[in-house]
Amino acid sequence: MAQRFGSFVPLKPEMAGRYRQLHQSVWPDVAAMIRGCHIENYSIYIHQTPDGRPVRLAIVTHESRLLLPERPPREADADILFAAPEAARPTPVEQRTTPHHNWRVIRDLAADESTLEVINDNGTVYFPALDLEFSRKALEWYRYRGSDFNSVRGETQWERGMRRGDWSIRTLTRTVLTSTPEAFLVHAQLDAYEGERRVFAATWNETIARDLV
Repeated sequence: MAQRFGSFVPLKPEMAGRYRQLHQSVWPDVAAMIRGCHIENYSIYIHQTPDGRPVRLAIVTHESRLLLPERPPREADADILFAAPEAARPTPVEQRTTPHHNWRVIRDLAADESTLEVINDNGTVYFPALDLEFSRKALEWYRYRGSDFNSVRGETQWERGMRRGDWSIRTLTRTVLTSTPEAFLVHAQLDAYEGERRVFAATWNETIARDLV
């Protein structure tokens, strides 16, 4: 049995006619890209929500496959030789703290809300040739509620640091992406430290029009 996947995206009601017009004759490059993504059989449905919210597009794909050309073997193939691969010597490195990586799905049945939590902590490594410690840690959360495409929220937090003797620096960043029916909302923060002293801080708030996205 073929697996079916679907998603909803918002569409401004006044642009529905233009959307239909553009899809009556799809550009060849766009069609080739879709095939390159293993999508060969899909349907698009336009829904108008009863409460007057923007039109939504339901895209359903199934029986997708990718066909690649295959050249038959030739006798001359046996004479094709490749030299041994060349690469730089691996840099000596010591793992100072234990890495931690995890993907966890949190399902709130009462609120019909799902959250994906990603932990990508590479720990702290030490490069003897440079007498330098380096650390990197990332936390990510992706959340949505039911079929409400405006409830989608993504948040990332990154921490990077370097240390040599009594000298150390680190950066902390946080980015949050949410949306309304009309726009994407981006909030970002950056803090930079030398030792325990914060030497730089910045905050960004951007609104990006969805424009059929």
